[in-house]
Amino acid sequence: MASVPCLLSLFATSAFFLGSSLGSSSRSFWTMYTSVTKPALGMPHFTAVAYVDDQLLARYDSITRKMLPQTPWMKKAAEEDPRYINRYTQILQHDEENFRGDLVMLRKRYNQSEEAPVVKVTKKGDYDGMEMLVCQAYGFYPREIDALWTKDGEVWVQDTFHRTVAPNSDGTYHAWLSIRIDPKDSDRYRCHIDHNGLQEPLDLAWEEPASLIWPIILGTTGAVFAAVVVVGATVQIKKWRDGYRAASASDSGSDSTGKE
Repeated sequence: MASVPCLLSLFATSAFFLGSSLGSSSRSFWTMYTSVTKPALGMPHFTAVAYVDDQLLARYDSITRKMLPQTPWMKKAAEEDPRYINRYTQILQHDEENFRGDLVMLRKRYNQSEEAPVVKVTKKGDYDGMEMLVCQAYGFYPREIDALWTKDGEVWVQDTFHRTVAPNSDGTYHAWLSIRIDPKDSDRYRCHIDHNGLQEPLDLAWEEPASLIWPIILGTTGAVFAAVVVVGATVQIKKWRDGYRAASASDSGSDSTGKE
């Protein structure tokens, strides 16, 4: 257990002892299932093996997803009757899914909650008139995450670039994927993220940053307000001038009448 690089491991074993009625030495047949939540690079999440005594008969893992005979006579039996391998492959695939569910339950019981990813979509210029949309997911646990781009609701793999999921110093993970697009089609793309920490998958589009929108709005509003103030002041000044001229003309008329 200590040497297995995982957060939690779930083991299941079964053994049967075979012997003759004449009292000859018995032989054992046993199987072992192993499921891990945080495997090392290249290590499967789920493994099943079957032995007779110390001889490995067959093996299954979540990478090949097929039961593979390990002895000559088992291989010969599989060639003669492929249905045998197919049947037990389906059984083990079902067991694999059950073990994944059991590990999720164990994490909850040990208060090792799943952390949902924080996701954002950014955009940067490229060349030849194209742009790059970048989808970033960070701060999530466990490591398994489904991330892809969609266009008009359909999975879009063309011009998509992936980066391997990487660990953070706090035990969580981060990942990103980008896609090269025509700028006029940017509103047709969505970053689709699915993770155990999310109640439902996310589909995020690129949005104009608020820090850029508000200065434009405020700047435009300020310019309009300034224009209104200038117009209002101009009208008021004109009224004052017209009133002053009218008053001056009236005073001049009164003086002339008095002199006569």
